[in-house]
Amino acid sequence: MSDSFFEGMPLRPPVDPQESARDYMLRACLLNGWTWKSPRKWAVGSPIVRDEESLRRILEPLGPSDVDSLIRATPIQSDRADQLCQPNAVTLPPWSVWSRRWCPACWRADLAAPTGGRAPLWNLKNRFWWSIDAIHTCPFHNTKLNCRCPHCAVVVSWKCPSMITCSGGHDLLDAEPEPVCEQHVLADRYLLGRLGVIEPLALPILDEVNFEAAAVTLNKLGTSVILGPTYLYGAGDRTAECMSEGVRLLSDWPRRFESYIAEIVGAEDAKHRWARDVLCNVFHFVLSAPDRDLGEKMERVMFQEIFRHPVNVERAYEIKWDGGRTR
Repeated sequence: MSDSFFEGMPLRPPVDPQESARDYMLRACLLNGWTWKSPRKWAVGSPIVRDEESLRRILEPLGPSDVDSLIRATPIQSDRADQLCQPNAVTLPPWSVWSRRWCPACWRADLAAPTGGRAPLWNLKNRFWWSIDAIHTCPFHNTKLNCRCPHCAVVVSWKCPSMITCSGGHDLLDAEPEPVCEQHVLADRYLLGRLGVIEPLALPILDEVNFEAAAVTLNKLGTSVILGPTYLYGAGDRTAECMSEGVRLLSDWPRRFESYIAEIVGAEDAKHRWARDVLCNVFHFVLSAPDRDLGEKMERVMFQEIFRHPVNVERAYEIKWDGGRTR
């Protein structure tokens, strides 16, 4: 593809504020019956764009306002991180670079919306936030984001030639929405609220740290609550649940976090090893927290609760770290 991407393209659908440049171009190809090919000149095989200036030249035929809208929702590669071109330069690494995800419920809503006499596919669109790795569900429909073909189960990549078919030619529109418990969508609701996609969910202890640090903190702390000492192995399919538990843990700061630490340090002898391991894991994360101010706040609360339980004061020494080892 060249800078004349839109040359000879009779149908140019209206731009949606939640579409990235890649999402829009993929949809434009679908509506015009074109085969989608990843533009290597300015992209890196994912939703991330390498060269903003070249992208602006490609999108120029759409008009200034549409170009600005698409650029704002498109991750631009920089020396430090892949970020959205927003006033606050929200850094969002990593993006879902290998698979292309979608919400089947959103697509069904798109197809059911009025089209003004056009075919239903006219309204079908992707949302830029489907490609953010930290997002796992759709808070509008309480459903899991999908990345596999409903027929052959192959992972749908950004190299697939069509927006609505997998590499084997199967119809992705046949995918059924997979419901998610409303309580397991809290983290995605919070994170998307920070990006202006949905009504913001206040979480003061995290509101001042950057997006990546907030997502990592919710993941680590929530997973320690749900999975205990094994959380270092990751949460897998339970990531949305664990991150949402992180939201609950940090809400009403610092009361719930205090109660959690108090429960651990007050564990009976039978749970001593479990409590020690969980406390070590949490404390190790706190010491290496992606935001130092946040880590110090949590560290103060932890030691405050530890020394409220004299019988367990020795655990204050058990959880001190030296090169990743307890002493």
